[in-house]
Amino acid sequence: MITRRILVVVCGLASFWTALLLVSGGFLVHLGALTISSKRPLASLAIALVTGLAAWAMSLTRGDAEPEASTPRERVRRMALLPLLILGLSVLCLTQPAPPTNVNNCAFVNEMGQGMRHILNCDAVEYLALAHTPSMVLTPEHPYRQSRPLSFMVPYLVARPLQVFSWLNDHGIYPPYGPEFAAFALINLVVLVVTMLCFITLMRMARTGIPPGIELLFALIVLGANDVTKIFFWSPHSQIYNLFVPCVTMYVIIRMLGAGRALSLRNAVLLGAAIGTGLLMYGSFSVLLICACATQLLAYRKVVVPFLIGAAAVAIYAVWVVYVRLTAGFFYSYETEMFRQFIWLIDCYKTGADACVPLLQQNAWLTLDMLAKMTMVPLALIVAVRVARWVWTRDGNAAAPVNRHVAAAVAGSVVVAATLLLLMGRSYNMPRLFWVLIPPLLLVLVIELQQLRAALTVRGQRALAGIVFSAALVHLLIFALRQGPYQ
Repeated sequence: MITRRILVVVCGLASFWTALLLVSGGFLVHLGALTISSKRPLASLAIALVTGLAAWAMSLTRGDAEPEASTPRERVRRMALLPLLILGLSVLCLTQPAPPTNVNNCAFVNEMGQGMRHILNCDAVEYLALAHTPSMVLTPEHPYRQSRPLSFMVPYLVARPLQVFSWLNDHGIYPPYGPEFAAFALINLVVLVVTMLCFITLMRMARTGIPPGIELLFALIVLGANDVTKIFFWSPHSQIYNLFVPCVTMYVIIRMLGAGRALSLRNAVLLGAAIGTGLLMYGSFSVLLICACATQLLAYRKVVVPFLIGAAAVAIYAVWVVYVRLTAGFFYSYETEMFRQFIWLIDCYKTGADACVPLLQQNAWLTLDMLAKMTMVPLALIVAVRVARWVWTRDGNAAAPVNRHVAAAVAGSVVVAATLLLLMGRSYNMPRLFWVLIPPLLLVLVIELQQLRAALTVRGQRALAGIVFSAALVHLLIFALRQGPYQ
């Protein structure tokens, strides 16, 4: 208990020092012949993260013995840790190495000094301009985000109140778009917090009867520090939804199956309208749409309900398309026009079998290759933990039962997302897009770790906590030191 409090104090002091260095740019003090300087926040940031995570890990380990001891106040305090964790990890990403200069990385590097640099995705410039002047999307010069209107309209609305802070434009990182840049960062922070809360809810919905432990902290670190957040937390974009959508999809599937009956017609229309609104933000919400419709159709043999879900979603999107056509005279989909997303299958069919079959094989191989690279590590960890569970549960320590709907949610979200990635075409074989598959696999890994921890003795649980915590730190180290991906 005393050790944990000491770690919390050290974390607080290191966090304060990091913030001071970031705001002041560092300082240099001469005391006679003695010179004291502190300019780089990396060391204090590392201390803050390590001590803070260690204190959190100790709290979770202690909580295993008294799962019901936490009060509502303590739960609120723990939830407040999520934005602090995300901000700490997002600042850590500013210390990443500069991208290589001999290739096109679709990135702009802004050296901030103090060993820190901001890497801006090349698409972010247009997102900032559209969030500043949304009407630009209706012009022939800037039609590329017409298919994602809420991706810049929501930041536009958030940025309006921020205009009162003139220093955002005067001293912001990308004037005159300081308020818009801050709006995107705030939205990304909220989306990540909601994603983590949704993941925690999924752990509870598994109903293993095992209180959260060190595996929870590991999962939150992976969700907060990855190929998506590394570039796109600080880059105005919509990629952050590749983490949000799979968590929400699994939640919706489990809730649907747990209800034991089909949705009412009213709820089906409301759900479809919500998904259609999501599609106006980012295309990955199609995973949620397909899974919701498939669940109603396969689980309850209903046709009208999934039809209403799909019709409501399509109607919401169609209203926007009609508005754009009436206002601008045209509707442009960057994904289909530029990269032939999904449309490449029609193009392939028109070329004939001799040309189409090799192209199908090539695209399938490229997608499966990226799929294997992205899922290799989580699948290997799941197998390793399952083997360890088998070893430690042979003596009669039966595994806790898991909500059977979790398996359907994981399988459904993974199969649908992987199929859509396969149909998108080779132009979209980018690691950040395949992160839509990771949260479901991460949920399986967390449940396996919970079951393994329950089968161990107190001494074994401490050893497991040390191993998992070390793995989390290694993940952070690799995340901070590795270049890219930038595309």
